[in-house]
Order: sequence, then structure tokens, then C-alpha cells
Amino acid sequence: MQTLIVVILPVFLVIGFGYGARRGLGAKESLFEGLMSYAQGFAFPVLLFRGVSQLHLGETFDPPMLAAFYIGVSAGFFAGLFGARFLFHRPWPDSIAIAFATAFSNGGILGLPITERAYGTEALAYNYAIIAFHAPFVYMLGVTAMEIARAEGRSAGATMLSVLRSMSRNPMVIGIGLGAAVNLTGLPLPGPVLSAVDMVTASAIPTALFAL
Repeated sequence: MQTLIVVILPVFLVIGFGYGARRGLGAKESLFEGLMSYAQGFAFPVLLFRGVSQLHLGETFDPPMLAAFYIGVSAGFFAGLFGARFLFHRPWPDSIAIAFATAFSNGGILGLPITERAYGTEALAYNYAIIAFHAPFVYMLGVTAMEIARAEGRSAGATMLSVLRSMSRNPMVIGIGLGAAVNLTGLPLPGPVLSAVDMVTASAIPTALFAL
């Protein structure tokens, strides 16, 4: 029990500091919106770029592990989709948004710091292996479903093109894609660039936790 507290408590203390700043110190909502925009739109994509670029693909991409995770993700998505539609009678666009939320775990903001504190930095490779596909996979499900719901007579090709266009503009997907490109090509990055990347990477998780 003590070990569990030592591992998890610091993560939730950072969240608590943000809550205290908002409720007790009167920090403006715009501050937290700006912090979260920075974390999700820039810092986390850089973190994912760094993590994916360093993966040893042959060691960390374990098909049974990935299958177990993504079967659960898919089940969560469709349970949220059909539950919202047929149990709560929400329109399809709302149901898809709810399904998107049910399929997205906090594998980055909470999963990474807890794994690192519990098992060490070397264990994060498996988190990155999962996260590398998580955002693209869930975005593919959610955006595809939303585009189909809004197709309004468009062809399948036009709908798929719209899906790909939406995914290609997502900062996290871009970060993962660039990291994979560096990993597969072995392209060396200059030392100053790596130092800057590491500085931004270090800010991603505490910023996101504080702004939750």
C-alpha cells in the first residue's frame, strides 16, 4: 500500500496543485486553457515524436499485447457509440463524440508518469508502442464514423479522403508520424535539436496534469 501511494500520489498532487490554483488562488480559466492547448497541441506531440523515434521496434511491438489493448479500445468505442444512440437516444454525431471519449484512456497524461515511477524509464517503451497507434487508431474510428454520419450523399472515396485530411492535421498524429520516420530512416538529429526536444518533452506531462 505504501509503495502504491509513493508511486501514484505525486501524480495526483500535481493535479491537486492545479485545482488549488484554480479554486483557491483564483487563477483564470484562460490560464488552464492555454496550458492544455500547449500540452496537447505542441508538448505531447513532441513527447510522442521523441518516444517513437527511440523505440526498438523489434522488441517493443508485441502483437498479442497490442491486440489485447486495441480489442478493448474497439469494444469501448462501439459500446459508447451504440449505448449513447440506442439507450440514451442521442443523435449520431453526439453518439460518436461519446464513443470517442469512451475509447480514449489517459495512457499518456496518467499512464506515462505512473509507469515511469513504478517500473522505471526503460518500461516506457511499451507505453510508447501502444500510444504510437492509439491516437491514430481512435481518430480513425471516430473521424471515419463522424464523416460517414455527415457524408450527406458523398462517395466512399470522398469520405475517406476527408478522413485522411482530418487525421493528417492532428498534431499528435503528426508527431507520431515524424518520430516513426526518424526511427525507420535512422536520421540523426543535431545535438541542439535533441536538447530542445528534451526540454519540451519534460514539460508535457506536468503541464497537462496541472491543467486537468
